[in-house]
Amino acid sequence: MKISAYLYGLLCCSVWFISCQKNIDPVLPENGNLIKINYYNSSDVLSKYTIGGLGIFVDTLANRASVRLPFFDLSASPPKLEYPIVNNTIKSIVYMNYGSGSHRFRTHYMVPDTTIAGAVFGVLPDTLLVDTTFILKSSTNTLMYLADKPGVKNQQRLGFTLIAVPVAQPLPEDSNTVQLCIVNTSPDAGPLLCKRVKPDGSFTIENLPQQLQYGQYTDYIKLSPKEASNGLIGLRIYNSNSGTELVNTAVPANAGHAYIISVRGFAMERNFTIPLSVNNDKKTLLYGIKTISANLRADMRQVR
Repeated sequence: MKISAYLYGLLCCSVWFISCQKNIDPVLPENGNLIKINYYNSSDVLSKYTIGGLGIFVDTLANRASVRLPFFDLSASPPKLEYPIVNNTIKSIVYMNYGSGSHRFRTHYMVPDTTIAGAVFGVLPDTLLVDTTFILKSSTNTLMYLADKPGVKNQQRLGFTLIAVPVAQPLPEDSNTVQLCIVNTSPDAGPLLCKRVKPDGSFTIENLPQQLQYGQYTDYIKLSPKEASNGLIGLRIYNSNSGTELVNTAVPANAGHAYIISVRGFAMERNFTIPLSVNNDKKTLLYGIKTISANLRADMRQVR
């Protein structure tokens, strides 16, 4: 009996050893057909909100949740501008994974649940802000900009939109090129004309947009670090119709890297109606007027 038990144990060990030597092919989620999305709050109006939050529901109806979905707590100070994020000291962009293909994005303003003591962030869907669909190809990274929408009259509640901007493909390590994408997220700047500043101080419009409408973005423009002054490639951005200079900006002349510049903010001072607090009935919101000064500017993010 002892010999039989010994042989049985030896057999089990042999089977275990053989199984450990077997190559097991890894299985990737969605068969490897993944997309990556980073959500970015580019709205100046939402920066005036002090209660509630934004929930982005992907391929699902709005529900009472804020942990398991892209969520921006508008009561946070300082406000969190992107999702997901590890912490404010890490500058690299973090993404959420989805399967490639068509996805429906519903963005809801969410209010505090007054039935829960101390609930200061948004957990109850209140107002649908954006309902849109994008078809996203596999193996792509996308920055999803939540932007203020044009065409809203003074002292009205502003609308919003999502703008999906692809991230540039990596360049070879020995590349001597800077990649730049320009996106127009300003609701009142109008169509944009861009010029590059040459080292001698003159301007060129070569390969730059001349009529970049709201919500549009350029292909990735390849720039040479040799065209830089003091390590920067200077850019001037104008209103295409009037020729008025709107933004004076620049990108680092770091070869092999890629940047996105979004022209955002308001060219003129505006007043908007926004939620201020929850009414005593604990169901409806109290609205008031907030002013946003003219603050048109360039917002740059390094994506490679």
